[in-house]
This record gives sequence, C-alpha cells and structure tokens, in this order.
Amino acid sequence: MCRKLGLDAIEIALVYFDVVGQTESVLVETHTASALAVHFEDQCERFIAWARQELEHRAAIAFPHADFRPGQCALAEAVYRSAVSGRCLATQAPTGIGKTLGTLFPLLKAWPGQRLDKIFFLTAKSAGRQLALDALTALAARPLRVVELVARDKACEYPDRACHGESCPLARGFYDRLPAARAAALGRPQLDRASIAEVARTHEVCPYYLSQELSRWSDVIVGDYNYYFDSSAMLFALAEANRWRVAVLVDEAHNLVERARGMYSATLDQAGFNAMRRGAPASLGKTLGRVARSWNEMARNQHETGAEYMAYAEPPARFLTALGQAVSQMTEMLGE
Repeated sequence: MCRKLGLDAIEIALVYFDVVGQTESVLVETHTASALAVHFEDQCERFIAWARQELEHRAAIAFPHADFRPGQCALAEAVYRSAVSGRCLATQAPTGIGKTLGTLFPLLKAWPGQRLDKIFFLTAKSAGRQLALDALTALAARPLRVVELVARDKACEYPDRACHGESCPLARGFYDRLPAARAAALGRPQLDRASIAEVARTHEVCPYYLSQELSRWSDVIVGDYNYYFDSSAMLFALAEANRWRVAVLVDEAHNLVERARGMYSATLDQAGFNAMRRGAPASLGKTLGRVARSWNEMARNQHETGAEYMAYAEPPARFLTALGQAVSQMTEMLGE
C-alpha cells in the first residue's frame, strides 16, 4: 500500500470487538515503508528456507530387512496397487506376518508418484501406536518426520489449570516461543510423546498444542481413530482445509465399528432432562416444554407399537428441531 500510494509511513490498526458489550479495543502502530519492506523480505526469506528444506526432505526408501516374511510381500503389493489406483483396501492377515511394516512400506514407496502429503496411521490402542512407531524407526533410512498424537489429558503438564494464558504458563506467550520449539522439534527424526514433551519443556510451550502444530510439517502422523473419524476430527479438518492428499491406514479396523457408534451417537436421559427442566430459568420454560412434548410424543408412538427399542428410518425432525431451538436459546442466554 505504501508503494502503491507513494506513502513514507502507514498506521496499522488491530481492532478487537466485544460482541456482548458492543465495544471496540483498538491497537495502533505506525510503520515506515522501509521497515515494512524489510519485514516483508524477512518473511519471504523464512518461507524460502522452509520451502528448500521441504524439497530436500523427500528421498527414496528401501525395505529395512533382507527379505519379506511369508505373505508380507503379497500384502505390500496389494497396498501399493491400491495407493496407485486411489482405491480402498480391506485386508485380513494372521498375527506375526508384519502387517504394520507391510502396509507402511508400500505407502511410502507410492508417496512420490502419488504426490501424497501425509500418511495417517490410526489405531484404537496405545500398543498399536507403538508398533507403528517401531516400524517407522526401522524405515529411518529415509528422513521421515513422524509425529505421535496423544490425548490432551495424557500430554498436559498442568492438568489442574485452565487451558488459556491467564491460567497456564505454557499457554501464555505460546506463539512467541513456538517458532523456536518447532524448529528444534523438526530437527528430530521421530517425535513420539516423550520427545515432544522434552522439546516442549525446553522451550516452555504446551506439548499437546505443539504436537498439533507439528502435524502440519510431518510426513506420518500416528494417533487414535478419533483424530480422523470423530465429528470434530483435527486431522480430517486439516486435510480438508489444506487440500492435502492423504493415505489413511486404519489398524485393526474391526474396532472402528464400535468406536464409530460412540463417536457418532449421543444419549439423552428423560429423567435427567426433567430434573434439569424443573431447575431451569423461567426464560427457558417455553422452549424446554417444546422438547418435552415432542419427546413424549415419540415415546407414545413407540409405546403403541409395543417395542422396547425402535430404530427410525430417518431422524425425528420435530424432536431435533425442538432440541436445536433449546440449544440455541441456552447458548444465547449463557452468552448474555
């Protein structure tokens, strides 16, 4: 703008708007055109350095053992063909065949040709994560960046504190210390839970959010099913937002059925709802009454069929509408 308008300096404002109080907080800084040019060039140099590093990062990969185990070669071939053709593959193999290495290796071989950005290795148990990390260590001839994602309650250094800068010292100034922590972390070949925690402690940043940030720069991400399949899944959201081409390996996929039931199901208890309704503010009475009536109507219809359990062909529209209105009004009230 300075160059376009021929200005020697410009005022830049950051405006925070308080939705509830309808007030503005304005932070204004004055910058000269020459200082802005230096800042811009510095940002470009940083980006070019990252780009060079990413280009040099890609390399060839070789199988880490002298030969395949019986059945492992056929498995690897099937995975490779599926990756090349962009198809899904469900496999079943006996214990001991080397499924983890037999699936990771062909995906990494297919990586350059298919221009994959990430490989997600998803498991239901921590033991599965460790098997994947061990297999990726065996493939360490290639400079892979491997990140292990763990649950927040397992990674948190201050479980008794709220997760914001006013309470947690690792949240306060997190983004100021993040660049140095990220650079130090990416210098390591594998970033499992212990390694991330060590880097985080050295640079005084939150290990949980550091691991999430490192997901953007990693090749292989090892974590629980919920990071990709949950309704608020972080990895799925990142892949969609950044248009990543990803390959997803689901370990022991039969466990995904039960886990999906939990991730995509919600439970409402009518007795609990009625108890809450009796103590709710009067302003919510009408909308909560609408939920109760539509709920009772569904119960009557089910009772008339004589069924203890009923599966609906489609979601009950009236009940969901009443619930949506109740949630909206409660959210509005709490905001005020």
